[in-house]
Amino acid sequence: MISNTVKLSMSNRSDFIEILQYNGASDIFIKIPFFIESILQSIIGSFIAFLLVNYSFIVINSYFNLNVQIDNFLWAWMIGLCLITGIYASNKAMKKILV
Repeated sequence: MISNTVKLSMSNRSDFIEILQYNGASDIFIKIPFFIESILQSIIGSFIAFLLVNYSFIVINSYFNLNVQIDNFLWAWMIGLCLITGIYASNKAMKKILV
């Protein structure tokens, strides 16, 4: 999903990217805004996922009278995994477009 979003964003800004390339901008200078965009999307997505998981555990525990606990560092694991996945996907999408 992040890869497709980056591809759409890059295709929408293709004229701007071409102008930057003609003016001698390096590939990393062009990639940085897309990396920032994918990092923000990853953080927001992991935060929403954490809230849904946390709320679902509360509902399931109260419905079935269970006492199942969530790992205290689940939020850190989710954010870390989402950041790694987001950066990898955006880098892969940008490699195909910025050749």
